[in-house]
Amino acid sequence: EGTVRPSAGDKVTIRARSDEFPQWTSGTTTIPYQPNVGKLSISESNSSEEEGYDVMTIRMELSDPEGVADYYFVRGMAIQGDNPYANPGFFDYTDIAFREGRTEGLLDELLGGFGDHAIFADAIIDGEQNYPLTMECEIYYSGESYTYQVECRQIDEHLYKYWRSMNLADNATLFGEPVQIHTNVEGGLGIVGAQSASVVRQKKRTPPMANNTRAL
Repeated sequence: EGTVRPSAGDKVTIRARSDEFPQWTSGTTTIPYQPNVGKLSISESNSSEEEGYDVMTIRMELSDPEGVADYYFVRGMAIQGDNPYANPGFFDYTDIAFREGRTEGLLDELLGGFGDHAIFADAIIDGEQNYPLTMECEIYYSGESYTYQVECRQIDEHLYKYWRSMNLADNATLFGEPVQIHTNVEGGLGIVGAQSASVVRQKKRTPPMANNTRAL
């Protein structure tokens, strides 16, 4: 039990036990800072009003502190009117930042080449200012306009390694070596992780007619 409200940069340890499991378990992490996110720009690639999809190139500026290991979570979504349910934006992991310094093609093996979110380390963009993080995104929608929203969080190393090992396990081959799921809990299993509050950038979208291209 506790009433402490941690702040960014604080090192936090959580200890727990119960009647069923009387042995103390604990995990430690550091609360990450908010990511430094700049402008968001969207350019057309190919859209079809009849089939209800919008394909676009999204660039979001991201400034990364030099000499510090940072980890990020990014996702995109479309919001229409008062609809509380957002449609996820599926994008290709084409930007070099998503490759994290590994060899060509490995990210496709791990994550399947595209998805509705990305987790990545700053191995390649360490110290970059206003780096144009680029995502080729496809979104399905109904109606003429919507708001496209990109969310970025900074996550801690343990949460990154946990999600990363889960992705590896989900994409492991039947005859491959078992993947060890990351844990930082002593005396038990699980993960004690942290993430910053989200930084959100958004733009109104009115998709053009099919095969018409323009830049916003």
